[in-house]
Amino acid sequence: YLRTCLLFPDSTALLTGGSNLACVSLWDLAASQLHVTAQLPCEGLSCQALAASPQDSLAFAGFTNGALRIWDLRDEHVVRCGQGWKDGVEAWSVVVKGPNVWVGGLDTCLRCWDLRMAFRPREYQFESQIMSLAHSPNEDWVLLGMANGQQWLQHTSRSESLMVADDHDAILSLKFSPYGQWWVSVGLDNLITIYSTLTRKKLFQVPETCVMCCDVALNSRLIVTGSRDNASVYQVTY
Repeated sequence: YLRTCLLFPDSTALLTGGSNLACVSLWDLAASQLHVTAQLPCEGLSCQALAASPQDSLAFAGFTNGALRIWDLRDEHVVRCGQGWKDGVEAWSVVVKGPNVWVGGLDTCLRCWDLRMAFRPREYQFESQIMSLAHSPNEDWVLLGMANGQQWLQHTSRSESLMVADDHDAILSLKFSPYGQWWVSVGLDNLITIYSTLTRKKLFQVPETCVMCCDVALNSRLIVTGSRDNASVYQVTY
């Protein structure tokens, strides 16, 4: 079954991955007819999270056994395989910020690989499992959503971390607005919460039912959330 998908920023392509599928699929959304343009092999693995760097033609996948795999989309070959976890520890979320790939997993450790180097990843230890990640579009921070309901900001070049929220229920998904003025988070409290990036305070909340994931439109005016039985679209007014 499909577990995760990723729409490219220009909406021309879509990556899909899931449980016990032979490959991660790249779909062409710009063609007159929807079709798969590439199949990135991962037989025997279950894909948990996807990320992409379209300007570098790279796709990234995190798997339930803790592996991180990177493909070059131009010829579909594997650029790098990383293994930073014990077998069976899931790589739950992957984000790309510049040359760095950030991976959060259920072993409570945040790891960062620098694609320009072949060294071991930098590691940042937290007290709770990392359920979701988002990178700030214009500041040097990565945002973490934790299983214990906390949200943390980790600086991308310094060993500096700040707790910015504590909502007591697991944070399943979070996303910055494209211009970075605010971020949205959803979790097991069944609330959609908007936070100010400047003040790091809650701006408002909206109740939802079994909300599992969220995303923000490129114009910062729409928020979409996914629940077990439906998706909802909210309009943001300023």
